[in-house]
Amino acid sequence: IPFQEFQNNRYSGFAIASVGGYHAAKPRLAQDMIEHHAPESPSWWRLLNVRYLVMPQPIEAPPGLNLVHEGSQVIYENQFALPRATLLGHYAVVQPDSAILDSISAGRRDAADWTYLGEDPHLTLGSTVGGTATIASYRLNDVVVDVDTPGDALLRLSDLWYPDWVARVDGNAVPVLRADYLLRAVAVPAGKHRVEFRFESKAMRRGMQLSLVSLAAILAMFAVAWVMRRRSNGTPEAA
Repeated sequence: IPFQEFQNNRYSGFAIASVGGYHAAKPRLAQDMIEHHAPESPSWWRLLNVRYLVMPQPIEAPPGLNLVHEGSQVIYENQFALPRATLLGHYAVVQPDSAILDSISAGRRDAADWTYLGEDPHLTLGSTVGGTATIASYRLNDVVVDVDTPGDALLRLSDLWYPDWVARVDGNAVPVLRADYLLRAVAVPAGKHRVEFRFESKAMRRGMQLSLVSLAAILAMFAVAWVMRRRSNGTPEAA
């Protein structure tokens, strides 16, 4: 979190992910989080995998924040940051789901093993002790996570939920749950599995199809015009 440049594009030039994002037009869920002052809460820093806090000046740092650089800006490393992909053995259902924002800020449950859901998926979860969730591939429109869990679990990815994200476990489609108000999660059974998140926009696909149809129609019109011009320019036969 760069507090002085919360929504500055400069960090993206160095491939540094920022909680503030890189555009003023935020998805509603992210904007709700910002308006609730969630980025000021250490509980959110832990949940959102915030490894570093960039401050304009030194602060009286609480335990877990270690000073690692002091110059034009001051950088603290957050020792309590969770991994971007986390296996969870418990969830709580909260209604209305907007109350989840306050519950996380208050730190009522440890995000290392709990998540808040707005709807009950009716899952029975087991132990995740000793389990691992390793990101095998992380790209703009797809993320691959290798999971090894001793019991049924939820895999939470600390990335923004959006309706066009789909998920597959070992190639089988599974629902993408909205966890902790704005993050993505899927249910995984005990054992070793590969989980794939992929952004598949229906609107983008329809737009591409319409563009291809329009291009084909335009090319056909050019072809017809060319043939008609050739015919009209032909030399008349002698009488």
